[in-house]
Amino acid sequence: MVRNAAERLVTELNQENIMAEGVFRGVTRESGYFDLNTDFGTLTGTVGDNLTEEDLERLHSLTHKQCEAYLQRTTVRKIVGSSTPTYVLLDAKAIEVAGSISNK
Repeated sequence: MVRNAAERLVTELNQENIMAEGVFRGVTRESGYFDLNTDFGTLTGTVGDNLTEEDLERLHSLTHKQCEAYLQRTTVRKIVGSSTPTYVLLDAKAIEVAGSISNK
């Protein structure tokens, strides 16, 4: 019982805004979750509360495209166990891949 209580104790909460590049795998409007495949693995999280329907439509158009995603990463470090990051998608935009052809 004491161990269970100790596991719930938070020793540090760190929140930062980051930018991550990768292939945007999409956003699910019903659940509000997104996926971004990066060189370091897949980042999964929720979309920001401030995003409008128009923002969600624009983000949806980025599915399967290389993009820069602007995220809020919250990391909780516990006394027992490892740290657990969570992600909130603040915005994203398409980026050109070297050697690709753009229709401008």
